[in-house]
Amino acid sequence: MTPQIVSYWTERIWNWKREEAEESDLEEDDWDWNWSTEGQLRFNATTISSKDGTPKTTPRIAELAVFAPDTFQHLRNSVFGVSEEEYRQSMFGAGPFISFQSNSKGAARVGGVFFFTRDGAYMIKTIKKEEARTFLKMLPKYHKHMKRYSRTSLLTRFCGMYSVRIYDEDSLDHGHLHTFVVMNAVFPAEASRFISERFDLKGSTIGREVSEEELKKKGSDAVLKDLDLAREVQLVRSMEKGSVSTQNYGINIGAHAKSALLSQLREDVKLLVECQVMDYSLLVGVVDMD
Repeated sequence: MTPQIVSYWTERIWNWKREEAEESDLEEDDWDWNWSTEGQLRFNATTISSKDGTPKTTPRIAELAVFAPDTFQHLRNSVFGVSEEEYRQSMFGAGPFISFQSNSKGAARVGGVFFFTRDGAYMIKTIKKEEARTFLKMLPKYHKHMKRYSRTSLLTRFCGMYSVRIYDEDSLDHGHLHTFVVMNAVFPAEASRFISERFDLKGSTIGREVSEEELKKKGSDAVLKDLDLAREVQLVRSMEKGSVSTQNYGINIGAHAKSALLSQLREDVKLLVECQVMDYSLLVGVVDMD
């Protein structure tokens, strides 16, 4: 049932950096990279007993935090071209989030949980405390990079970072803190209607293939990897040896587009090197034009 909101506490500001942080750690053009806006929401949660159908109402508290709110709002509105109304509608007005399981080994290692907004516009990923701090330290450089390359960068478009903790009002256990980031979905919600294949490419061959189990389970929605692409190219070329069309089979986007793509990838990777981030891949969607 829909929770009944009882009251709302006014927000407070919190500096996540330790008090002994040196001023030299901050940029001259400092936004709110080190700050979060926090608040509490008290509501009544009503559940129905599965045994006798008796309703039970429990007073609960949700502690909420919005990290670097001004910076992320600037990214959404001025850099990515998303209005606050559009963002709110996707996050809160489109219906319950859709859970999904990533086939990324990195995601499996850190135990992240993934959701899509109901309209497919955004992906939500839970992150650990250490990841959150690392990302906030990267945020000034990321913000500057995306302002410069907003139209061409292939980096993930981060639209917000939040945390929530929910617990019973009369409980001594204040529950677990969940921190999550919101990112633009790479493909639109209707992508399954026209994208025939998806590839997650790292330029590596170690463990870079999708499992037979996932292929059977997801079919054309499975995200293929480097070795899958190499095998597909090799198979097609071997079917018609000597054919010009098959010998050129692969990812061909033309000389000009290739040059622009590689140039932007170098700029994006340069930022990742500066931030000491190494886990990076290129997500490619293939549309069958025949």
